[in-house]
Amino acid sequence: MANLIELRQVSKIYGTSVKTKVLHEVDLNIAQGSFNGIIGASGSGKSTLLNLIGTLDKPSNGQVLIDGIETSKMKANALAKLRNQTIGFVFQFHYLLPEFTALENVLMPYYIKGKKIDKKLNDRAEELLELVGLTKVKNNLAGNMSGGQQQRTAIARSLINQPKLILADEPTGNLDSETTEQVYELLREIHKTYNTTFVIITHDRRIAEKTDRIIEIKDGRIFSDFSKIF
Repeated sequence: MANLIELRQVSKIYGTSVKTKVLHEVDLNIAQGSFNGIIGASGSGKSTLLNLIGTLDKPSNGQVLIDGIETSKMKANALAKLRNQTIGFVFQFHYLLPEFTALENVLMPYYIKGKKIDKKLNDRAEELLELVGLTKVKNNLAGNMSGGQQQRTAIARSLINQPKLILADEPTGNLDSETTEQVYELLREIHKTYNTTFVIITHDRRIAEKTDRIIEIKDGRIFSDFSKIF
């Protein structure tokens, strides 16, 4: 199986006069179509790792390859284009606009770019809302939806560009245990339906154990790497 993500001897240092090394020469491959969890305590470097994989930040040293493209030296516009075409993000805080409906929030990446919302795109957004179980509330304002419904809307929004990769940073951190189970079942369904690659960042081992591969980060290094599927 081909690698969608490759990190080669990646380090990250913050600060100038006082330097703090957050990641230490990390080597990591993520296969296309895999379902991965990255676990670590607060301050372990896992969120920094996600930012580098998502091209939201650049390494101090080393290389980050996304779908075979070396991103470390790409200019901002080229990176934004790659990110838009390849990666979907789901965060702990859903970042929906409360004055817009669920359907409008799913389409928001296109509204922001000033693109015309044609029937084909609208139909795709409705299809995604059906996938996440929100057809009946698609015209509800986001501010009037439950936390679980808002996170499902955010998941549908992350899929609107048909990304190869979904990066999820503590996607159920604000949800109760029952809703957490529902959201992870949904992520699994998306993985199965679209063969989307998932990288899920969490501090909760119980959540990480729902994935097929658990990568543990400790003090900026890969401490352990366990796959359930061989």
